[in-house]
Amino acid sequence: MQLIPKKLHQYVRHTGGYALWSKPLESLRTIMKNYANLFEYTARPADSQRILEIESKLGKKLPDDYKMLLSETGGGILNLEKSFLTDISLPDGDTLEVVVQDIFGNGTASNGAHVDLIDYASFLMDEWEIPDEVLLFAASEDGMHQCFVINYGLPNFPEGAVLYVDTDPDGCIMPVATSVDAFLSKLGPYPDQLETVEDTDPDSTGINGALYSLLSEPLRKAISATPTPGIEKLLRQATELITRDLNPVITENSPESRTFYDVVYWIVQHIEPQHDSETFANGGRKGQTINFPELMRKSFIVPGQKYELGYTLASLIMWWDRRVREGVLKETDNGFILDEDYASSVFDQLRQGKIQE
Repeated sequence: MQLIPKKLHQYVRHTGGYALWSKPLESLRTIMKNYANLFEYTARPADSQRILEIESKLGKKLPDDYKMLLSETGGGILNLEKSFLTDISLPDGDTLEVVVQDIFGNGTASNGAHVDLIDYASFLMDEWEIPDEVLLFAASEDGMHQCFVINYGLPNFPEGAVLYVDTDPDGCIMPVATSVDAFLSKLGPYPDQLETVEDTDPDSTGINGALYSLLSEPLRKAISATPTPGIEKLLRQATELITRDLNPVITENSPESRTFYDVVYWIVQHIEPQHDSETFANGGRKGQTINFPELMRKSFIVPGQKYELGYTLASLIMWWDRRVREGVLKETDNGFILDEDYASSVFDQLRQGKIQE
């Protein structure tokens, strides 16, 4: 185990742009596995020229197995049958269990999720303060708190090993696999996928969407910027509270709906605090880049599910006005901020299976 370095010496290994691979692409293809079976949504397969471009811009030579994966799939979003990493023993005796969600690669996945190594993974490395001696390779459903990197220069680990990174202040870096292929081979079914979505009662489609679906790109990006441990799980718990048979629905100003809006806004304010309820609900403010409909579009919906989240404008405005009156949604020069102590109480209640009034 190695504690995360806070101020590491900045360096990038350069070798003249990595003009050659250790093996030509053609010979790599002859031993390539069917990586596409790992993914629910794949990105754009990368040809040899594109992989050279990625390596040049990153300043790092990609491992052969990673290059094979990119040439076949481009990375993407893992399917639930190949997303759960378990049975990794931590130094304190606990067992590591992580749901792996994204494999970074080339461009945008077929569901619209951004998984590009150059643009998005590099942004997340800066945002999460991941050291330059590694390359962010995979992200978990917990976003910044649990991710996986390929080692290039941390002296206590083999070069090319896949490392688990806990970015919390007292977190650690530790090895989980000797290579990308070895890491992927450790992935198994999501715990609740022992009974797959396809095999469940059609009337439970809404619950499946709340618990297992992919999320919109704006919502995923906001979750990644939110420092609260397990925030995606908390969001899904709050969504489950408002979910009926077919989809999540908010039709009234209820404790369940207010809890859902609390969690969503806590996530939103880490990207862009909002200035009033109407533009949060509809957009239209000059310079505004995020609003509630864009966050919810294509979120909490699984294949075969007809309806996305339904809500009324009145319920959102009533939540906003109530939290302002209560003094927990406070105006600042940069927009309204949900009080941290209040938000912590909401999360504590959710963890205990209770609802904040």
